[in-house]
Amino acid sequence: MVNETLQILNIPYELKNGVFHFEYRGIQMLVDQKGTVSVSKNYFGSIPHVMKDGSVCVFSGIDSMISSGENFELKETIEVYIPYLFGLTAEQKTGEFLLELEYYISELLDKQCDVTKEEIHTFTVVEIVNSQNLWETLDDISDGCWYKLIPVNLENEYVFVKKENARFQIEYDEVYKAKLRVSGRNVSTLGGKTVFIGMGSVNSYALKIMFSRGLADITIIDDDKIEIGNLFRHAFPYRGMYKVDAAERFLQIVDKKMKAKKVYSKISFTENNKSPDYLDDVQRIVVSVDNFFSWIQVFHYVEEYCQNNCEIIFVGIDVYGGYGKFFKIEYKEKNQFFENFKKFLLDFPNGKSRSNMVGTGCGESIAIYDEQNIVSLIKEMLTCNSDEGVKYVDF
Repeated sequence: MVNETLQILNIPYELKNGVFHFEYRGIQMLVDQKGTVSVSKNYFGSIPHVMKDGSVCVFSGIDSMISSGENFELKETIEVYIPYLFGLTAEQKTGEFLLELEYYISELLDKQCDVTKEEIHTFTVVEIVNSQNLWETLDDISDGCWYKLIPVNLENEYVFVKKENARFQIEYDEVYKAKLRVSGRNVSTLGGKTVFIGMGSVNSYALKIMFSRGLADITIIDDDKIEIGNLFRHAFPYRGMYKVDAAERFLQIVDKKMKAKKVYSKISFTENNKSPDYLDDVQRIVVSVDNFFSWIQVFHYVEEYCQNNCEIIFVGIDVYGGYGKFFKIEYKEKNQFFENFKKFLLDFPNGKSRSNMVGTGCGESIAIYDEQNIVSLIKEMLTCNSDEGVKYVDF
């Protein structure tokens, strides 16, 4: 397996006592017969995820995704993952060490360490420049005082540390750490005021994933309750609750201080409507509703009251569940919005027949799709830039 992988990568190697020795991108590496990849033990404490014996831990929460399959995993570890670790900036390396600080205090500093859930109100802030500065700071801090260690330019990746009688206590921002596990370095990429119109299956996952990427000012509009038919593909399957309450319940489980503005209503446009205050200074509007008429009502409503430069996202699933679709625009003028909406509502992707489509919404239809389909749709939606037209995601 190992020699085949190295041949694919066109890497010359030397075999010593059953261990493959080679250099890739200036990094000396070793791979044993089991496929364990190692670098020099001297990198322990200076390169994240290098263990005490020099082996490289590939089960981490950073942005390098290793696919399944032994050969492919080994290839990606050598070609992508290890160069990625070595190429991190000093502050990014520090951030990675802070996420696993109890391990390094135990193994690198040879000190005992406990993780606490204590609420910390009084502390001294220390900015950490690099990994060497981190270990020196831990050695120098005074006993009995809490310190907030923050990597330079990464203010969200902090940890609280206290030392007493050569024993450490640390307290993580568990919410941030949980978000990091699903969003990687995208944790803080979304901000500003966001309004979700509709909180069915699609928008429930849109909210959940976007919340992991930094949303804080959230408004949710829906008048339905969670029913049995929603349970298997809704992100917040709390039967009997209003969908807006179910969404807020999730937000508060993650962060008890989090409050969403809730509007128990179905959007219905008339010319006598007053502009709602929840659309004031909004940065983005995410729309996913469940029938043809609702899409049209929401379109006219957003068209009338949306402010310029607001990002508008319409996202839904074909009535039979064969694919998802979305468009994103920076709202500037009505014609552009209308053309995107018309194509979103009425057109269909190449290879699909109009006879296969009874409607164009999600929700109350015979659509067959699962949570994985929704997640792939939302992730594709977040990856695309605004003003790229209607996009389709096959299931």
